[in-house]
Amino acid sequence: MAEELFNAILLNSLEKLPLFGGQQNENVEKWLEEITYGFNFAGFDDDQNVRVIHIYLTGEARKWIIKNMSVLDSWSTFVEAIITAHSSSVQKQMIPFQMSMVKEVRKVEEKKAELIEIDEEIAELVNKEEKDTEKFEDFIHTSFENAKILNEMVSNCNILPITSMIQNIENVGNVIPLLWFFNESNYLQKNIDMDIIKHIVCILHDCSLIYTFICLKLIQLLWFNLFLCNINWWDWFRTLAVP
Repeated sequence: MAEELFNAILLNSLEKLPLFGGQQNENVEKWLEEITYGFNFAGFDDDQNVRVIHIYLTGEARKWIIKNMSVLDSWSTFVEAIITAHSSSVQKQMIPFQMSMVKEVRKVEEKKAELIEIDEEIAELVNKEEKDTEKFEDFIHTSFENAKILNEMVSNCNILPITSMIQNIENVGNVIPLLWFFNESNYLQKNIDMDIIKHIVCILHDCSLIYTFICLKLIQLLWFNLFLCNINWWDWFRTLAVP
């Protein structure tokens, strides 16, 4: 019973498939889509498609297939041939345009892929910058803690071995808190000479740009406090940079 019902449905489906007459107002590609779907639903293979397709052709299209039946020996050959023979002039003109559009779409997709790659690189740089910012904030916090310790040392000692402390500096993490207190203490200012400042500048050679900038600004302030005179930025920097 179920098989008979299925066969009845299948037969009804095949009977309702559209016909193609080869007229200018008919869309051969759309017709082929519907015919192919119906044949696939019926379970036809390519050979069966070729044997029954003439049933769905009328008028000029039927005359065309009768004339060319000998060369239409496969379904793929038939599909290509009927599209070539019965596409409207507008459809034929659209083919190059459609192909060019496909190429443009591919170019857009390629550019999109490039932008995604660039965006990933930018995201990576932003993440790195955020991590560097966090490290810098931690560094500033640590520097304040170091500064408190140095302040206690200055307060508890009549003589601070400045030269010894500077010579033992190994990283910029110790330079900045020292410079803060050099600027705050009149005693420290009186015990700092040009050689000590140049030693600090040498330490900054391999440091990051932002740490170097902070140190240079502190040294500049220290220099002004020491000599109590107005020196422009370029003259001051040239004094340090040129031996």
